[in-house]
Amino acid sequence: MKFSIFNFQFSIRGFTLVEVLVGAALMLIVFLGIFTAYQLEIKVVGLSKNKIVATAIANQQIEKIRNMPYLSVGTLGAALPYAQGVLESATTSLSNGIEFTIETKVKYILDEADGIGAGDTCNYDYKRAEIKVSWGGQFAGEIKLITDIAPKDKVEEVTTCQSQPGGILSVSVFDAYGVMVNSPLIEIFNPITQSLVDSYFPSSGKWDFPLATSTYKVVVSKTGFNTARTYGTNEVATPENMCYARPEQIVLEGQSTPVSFCIDETSVFSVNTLSTWGSDYWADSFQGASKVSTSSNVIISGGEVVLATGTEGYLTSGFLMSTS
Repeated sequence: MKFSIFNFQFSIRGFTLVEVLVGAALMLIVFLGIFTAYQLEIKVVGLSKNKIVATAIANQQIEKIRNMPYLSVGTLGAALPYAQGVLESATTSLSNGIEFTIETKVKYILDEADGIGAGDTCNYDYKRAEIKVSWGGQFAGEIKLITDIAPKDKVEEVTTCQSQPGGILSVSVFDAYGVMVNSPLIEIFNPITQSLVDSYFPSSGKWDFPLATSTYKVVVSKTGFNTARTYGTNEVATPENMCYARPEQIVLEGQSTPVSFCIDETSVFSVNTLSTWGSDYWADSFQGASKVSTSSNVIISGGEVVLATGTEGYLTSGFLMSTS
């Protein structure tokens, strides 16, 4: 009897450290992507859920306002340009374990479409209510709803005209050619506290602000344009009677105070001074005229040299020569 013996050889190939690290990194990237997508989905669902609840709360407040008498639509203790009424300015509501903060603002609106002017005996055309509902937590956010409320009948309209408080500050913004500037930012400030009272971007360049009887600081600006504003007597004793240097404006009871500003597009003028004496250089900060030998039709102040102005705006030319 013969026996045959077969030899079997097995070859086992090992993994290097680099291959293990690369494989682990790829797996980590894949699982991180899955985990991030899962977290994003949870956030989107949670945020959508909270927005739905907040929108329902805001709609409920809107419907409440729409069913109120016109003269009652406003918030307790509000001051112009906001309307006084019976609504709380801020309340809270608990839903699904989340606390929602409800903020209500009701502002008087003077709509220029109705031809506001001296012959308009009722300047306050309607009220605009803004409801903001915000919430905190992991999926914090906020939503805003706005609705306009007008007097329902002639009796309410007449009563509103007779009882409208404060006065009107009518602001117009135009350029050097007398053309109204589209959508400037007009801001009204309390000159003592410097707090913002009201602001608007009028597409026509003109807007009427209903304000309480007082003195106000007005600032007009637009991206790519210079800024114009009013000045108090503590800043300028007697502001020039020109569109770019107005005194602070006084609003009187039952009266309209018109004020206009002119702003224009700005440009940049850069001056580079090079020295022929190696690394040495000469510079002027233009904080004053100590390094200026002669100049004409320019104003040197506060690190700037600008063209002087006349009754029709900036002068056409000017020059400056530095000292040796």
